[in-house]
Amino acid sequence: MAGVRTDTLLIEGLSQGEGVSRFLEPFRVFKGKLSAAAARDAFVDAVDLRALGARFEAEIRPRAGELGFEIVGHALSRHGELGLLFARLGQGSDTGYGEFQ
Repeated sequence: MAGVRTDTLLIEGLSQGEGVSRFLEPFRVFKGKLSAAAARDAFVDAVDLRALGARFEAEIRPRAGELGFEIVGHALSRHGELGLLFARLGQGSDTGYGEFQ
């Protein structure tokens, strides 16, 4: 995981005091959830992808071309309702995701 960008936040807890926590960038979380959605039929994966896509669309959309067609296809075969999400995240004909509308 060297070289992966993370956001660092200072957290203050009531019982354990201050600490630092690191969070992956939203695109990495989206890509990991996409892998899970492609591999299993858990409804929560599709829900999480739609929530991530809605909240972090501005960060995910420019990198949509980095998502492999094969893994997107597997996720769509298990969770057809994700078609609208990928159409929204796609950047027109250069990514091909617009075809899922």
